[in-house]
Amino acid sequence: MGKGSRIGQGGQAPLQEQAWTEQPREDPPPGTFIAYLDTIDKRHTAKTKDEIIAAKEEEIRNLKAVLDALKVELKAARRLETEDYINITKDQLLTFLDLCLQMQEIKFEASFDFAIK
Repeated sequence: MGKGSRIGQGGQAPLQEQAWTEQPREDPPPGTFIAYLDTIDKRHTAKTKDEIIAAKEEEIRNLKAVLDALKVELKAARRLETEDYINITKDQLLTFLDLCLQMQEIKFEASFDFAIK
């Protein structure tokens, strides 16, 4: 047996590789172990490429919709922001301090304690 021999171990010829074709799978009955494995399948081995692509495109569309909603929310929140610091004059410093002390003692019905510490 030379270096270029095509005979496998045991003196038998190797098996011919068969072309793999994707066969449509039937859904397993609910409540079976296979159905459970399909729910935790991270690599989508039970789905065809077209199904995986369609699912990923749907997920992208949903995430873009969420992103657009969050951009609108951020824009609304930025309208309320100011670029300056809060300006407390000397005449109003005691009023501000009084408000801070009152906030330390605020208690709500749900027994949340918002004391500043």
